[in-house]
Amino acid sequence: MYTIKLKVNKNVLDKILYFLKNFPEKDVKIIETINNDSFEKTIDFSKYKLKSFKKINNPVKWQNLIRDEWER
Repeated sequence: MYTIKLKVNKNVLDKILYFLKNFPEKDVKIIETINNDSFEKTIDFSKYKLKSFKKINNPVKWQNLIRDEWER
């Protein structure tokens, strides 16, 4: 089998999927469809400075204490 990767607009996606789904499953298998619209909106976290956890001296010990609380 061969693999084809396509980048298509929304207006033709349904048509292409419909076309491909009409082939026998043994001949064409749709592996995945990805909605890239969600990837276009990104946040640049480098602009933010997080100071919340700087007071934790031993992160592993702190994490274990938190987990111990969950087990109660």
